Amino acid sequence: MNRLRAGTFALFLIVAGCASGPESRIYVLTPPGQVAAVDAPDPEQPRVQLQPVLVPDYLDTTDLLLRSGPYEIKVSPTARWGERMSKGLTDALSAALTARLSQHLVTSDQDDGKSSRQILVDVSAFDLWPDGHCVLTASWTILEGHTHNQVCTGRDVFEVRAMGQGAVDDAALVAAMARAVGELADRIAKDVRRPATAALCPRIERKSRPFARIGTMVRINY
Repeated sequence: MNRLRAGTFALFLIVAGCASGPESRIYVLTPPGQVAAVDAPDPEQPRVQLQPVLVPDYLDTTDLLLRSGPYEIKVSPTARWGERMSKGLTDALSAALTARLSQHLVTSDQDDGKSSRQILVDVSAFDLWPDGHCVLTASWTILEGHTHNQVCTGRDVFEVRAMGQGAVDDAALVAAMARAVGELADRIAKDVRRPATAALCPRIERKSRPFARIGTMVRINY
């Protein structure tokens, strides 16, 4: 009986050890110190209000998701987000726009009617592959703050690959996603400075090239 109990206890320890798995690291999209401290808002400084970024329901989680096929995603066993993707992406984009729009006061607070521009961003895909390939697909609309008249709209695909040699670790994957957000901020910041013309934001012309993944051919124009 004692041997049976000892064997059962040993089996329990083995199962518990396997179930625990590797410890997950927690990540955010905004690096520390990216946003410079502002002592007091300048009342003459034009304000830009960023609305909460919209993301697909499956992305709005604290799980770090990896594409494993055309229709399949998996949860990373070793990494997770410190906040939901919608909140983290809004904060990261706000910080990136602040760094690029030094003559503006960028805020993600609720609109108080004092903003000269409003930015609406809809992310339709933010795909991350285990090999470090990251694809961010987003559309945005810029409105006049007081009248809500449309200044311009835009849509683009931002493709980034994680840096490093050999196997790509979680930190490199997250850094690739942050760089994709930075490229999106570059485009939006240029459009914020445009005069109100109620037109499509000019699209950067790039050569088309095939992008193959898991036996599927998709053409991305960028």
